Order: sequence, then C-alpha cells, then structure tokens
Amino acid sequence: MTMTDLEITKLCAEAMGYHSFTSPQTGELIFQQDKPQAIVQFSYDPLHDDAQVMALEDWLVERGVLQYGKHWLMFWLGGDSYHEFLFPLDGSKERRRHAICECVVEVFGQRIAT
Repeated sequence: MTMTDLEITKLCAEAMGYHSFTSPQTGELIFQQDKPQAIVQFSYDPLHDDAQVMALEDWLVERGVLQYGKHWLMFWLGGDSYHEFLFPLDGSKERRRHAICECVVEVFGQRIAT
C-alpha cells in the first residue's frame, strides 16, 4: 500500500511522540509536543527538513534496526519473525530522507500491530 507524504509525516510525528491536529481557523496541520511546563506547537516536515529526519534516524539507531549499505538503507525487525526491508538510495538527500521516513513508518507500524 502506497502512503501519501502527509500520512508518512503523521506516522513519523507519532513515532516521535508528537500529536497532530488541524487548525480550525486555517485548516493547516499543526504538530505539538507536550512538555512539563508548556505545550509547544511547530511545523513538522521530516521529508524536507534535514534536522528532523536526523532525529528520526537517531530513533531508528536507538532501536538497533538501521544499517546503511552503499546503495541501500536497510533495517530489520526482530521478535517472533525476522523482517528485513531495503530502500534504494540514489545519492540524493531527498531519497535518503524519504527512505528514513519509510523505515520509521515500517518500524512504528510493526510496533502498533503487536
């Protein structure tokens, strides 16, 4: 099943612990993070923002599922059954960002399903 960029972005945000909602005034999608002293609202677009996608990369590394090959971004899920996913890299930053986001969606989706 192919996901839209918006669906990928929402799942990445959820994996990072962010909440999303649509502004009733503007219809814009807004993300927020609940902090002890305040609620912080911000724009979130890891498919186009290097810093945000690096945080997602750290999220994958902390879970021990990410590995880079020369032309592939690889990750695997352990547990009862072993799953390996490969995402081709073409040298572009855009493809790398998208591959990392797709990995997060797969990992997070597997964790929701279990």
